[in-house]
Amino acid sequence: MIAIIFLFIDFLCAALFQEWLVYSTLAYLIASIITLRQPEKKATFWITVNAFLLLDFAIYGRFGLGLIYFLFVLFAIRVLKTALLKGDKALFFACLTLYFVMENALWFNLLMYQPQPFLVTTIKIFINLVVGYVTLWGMQGNRSLRPVSVIRGRKVWTPSRKDAS
Repeated sequence: MIAIIFLFIDFLCAALFQEWLVYSTLAYLIASIITLRQPEKKATFWITVNAFLLLDFAIYGRFGLGLIYFLFVLFAIRVLKTALLKGDKALFFACLTLYFVMENALWFNLLMYQPQPFLVTTIKIFINLVVGYVTLWGMQGNRSLRPVSVIRGRKVWTPSRKDAS
């Protein structure tokens, strides 16, 4: 259900900005692959993949073309996940950046012969890193909060049983 909401946000931003800048469905898909060991429900994972494919079809007019770039991202996740055990954010940022660099190199330069300026690709990467960071932060839930004892910085004295008698 969350993937459908992100798909709606993508279409809404495309109508508002008159250009495809926000790829929150892609960010949610990468974040769900990185943070979850196994997808919670396979149906939820496949709904997210189908939402990504619908977004890809709306952008390029060809169904499944985004999977070409996404295969590079999946390969990078498999290779780097063992190297970066606790580096979910670094892996997420690297994979999202890799997707947009591959999109610019393969789709716009090689297939369409219309190279995008470096500034446009950089703006797309920056906007989607911010959206992806918020998505990744939201998927962590309460685990992202520090314990109360660390925030206060002091320990509370409790009497032991020896002193009670």
